[in-house]
Amino acid sequence: RQPVIIGSIVLVAGTLLLLVLGPHTSVPIILLVAAVIGISNGMNNMGLSTALYSHTKPEETGVASGLFQTFRSVGSIFSTSLLGLIFGGSVTTSGLHIIAVVTAVISACLLAVGCSRRLT
Repeated sequence: RQPVIIGSIVLVAGTLLLLVLGPHTSVPIILLVAAVIGISNGMNNMGLSTALYSHTKPEETGVASGLFQTFRSVGSIFSTSLLGLIFGGSVTTSGLHIIAVVTAVISACLLAVGCSRRLT
């Protein structure tokens, strides 16, 4: 549970850090923001996978991991669709900031769900 909550907090922070990026942002700052988001995704994936395997009956592990992967793929499709809708034909700073706000709100919702669940 802790890696999921910490990962979600870092994800909210990382997506909000996208708001500081602009056309004149240096490459090290861009890499730092990308690293924060990447670390949070790693923590969330590790925590969710651990929760899946520790709370699933051995005979249901295949189905559970298949559903887990399916919903990860659906999330990727939604995020790609969001990028296409926001950016359209060109990538702009204002589009990036819209993406940052939308993903921060989604991340905050995931954090709230993670904090409200008990894994026993």
